[in-house]
Amino acid sequence: MMYGSAHSSIIGFISTEWINLSKDNSILDGAPSSITGKVDQTKRTKRIADLLLCKGNKPRIVVEVESGVSKYTKKIESISDYLKNTNDFDGLQWGLMVMSNVDYSVSKKDKKNKKDKKDENYVQYKHNWEKIKKKVKEEYKDSAIALVSIEKSRTQLDDSTLGRLRRRNNYYPWDIVNIDYWIHSGNHDVDVEGNLWNKKIMKPIYDQNGQAVGWLLNDDVVYNIVGLPRAFIRREGNIFNYKWNYLGRLDQGFFRDKDGNAVAFIQGATGGPIPPIPAVAPVPPIPATPTTFPFSAALPVSSIPSSKKNGQILVGKNF
Repeated sequence: MMYGSAHSSIIGFISTEWINLSKDNSILDGAPSSITGKVDQTKRTKRIADLLLCKGNKPRIVVEVESGVSKYTKKIESISDYLKNTNDFDGLQWGLMVMSNVDYSVSKKDKKNKKDKKDENYVQYKHNWEKIKKKVKEEYKDSAIALVSIEKSRTQLDDSTLGRLRRRNNYYPWDIVNIDYWIHSGNHDVDVEGNLWNKKIMKPIYDQNGQAVGWLLNDDVVYNIVGLPRAFIRREGNIFNYKWNYLGRLDQGFFRDKDGNAVAFIQGATGGPIPPIPAVAPVPPIPATPTTFPFSAALPVSSIPSSKKNGQILVGKNF
């Protein structure tokens, strides 16, 4: 398992795999700019992609590796510039963007400076590519572009030497749990998508007595204690059942009901009542395949989290 931002490591992995595919393959590390000559700085700037994968004497694939969600649009525009420049990049067929999904869009607000405060408890590493998919299909529909998206889950670190070292920055405590791909093949009407790798992490959910009452799979699906899916989590921690009924929120490790009261928790929960010491959880069950998620739902107005209620964590029936 690789821990950290991994930008340079991903570039190295793609480069190694490409070189190993064929003795005719080569790489330009730090691709030549897609734009030559003087550039009108008020309209566009020169962009240099991370890699240009070549075969024989021609380029084949331009690659961008990006961690920050806020930069995805510019990276897609950069790939498009390369694909359009058929004079300088004759033979270029595909664009590839690898997305690490570092997203601070739900950060706490710094009221004094009226800006987002980058809080490690609010960072997300979830797929954030719907906007980019739409942009590709609408604005670059004739271009062949592939996306690879990496999801991570925050792990509980022990007191080993490695555990202490991984606490030193905001990147290390996160484990890769899922890698998906999406391929838009230009003139073809059908886009292809699927999973490259998935790590199933079942975290026990505890009640007010510290007893395991359910499971949280990859921070996405809530299962009961025997492994049957009961709810799923979407959009900034909002929890829904499979009829899209809103149940509450997952907030910094606490499951909260519609009124904001803590009703259950996972290990490492912060910002709420003091949880009991969890009992030893049973062996995780093999999770049943969840129902296909519906596509949309109206989000409720979030309640203000309650740190205490009768001095204990509440157990909600909906959870």
